[in-house]
Amino acid sequence: MVVRQLTEAEELVLESTERVVRALRASQRGKGGFADYLIASRAHDAARSTVLTFDRVLLAEPGFDSP
Repeated sequence: MVVRQLTEAEELVLESTERVVRALRASQRGKGGFADYLIASRAHDAARSTVLTFDRVLLAEPGFDSP
């Protein structure tokens, strides 16, 4: 996958490779997209327990809630 290759590229500096890898893994096994899980991963790192979403599919996933 392209995102995995980006985490290994020496030319790029990512804010948090661990966060990107966590989001990538979650998107591979979850119902949401990579961006959804990247936002959730960043929220988790900022000590936020949930991400608010209007996406009904994501509401079934841990860490997401409706507004």
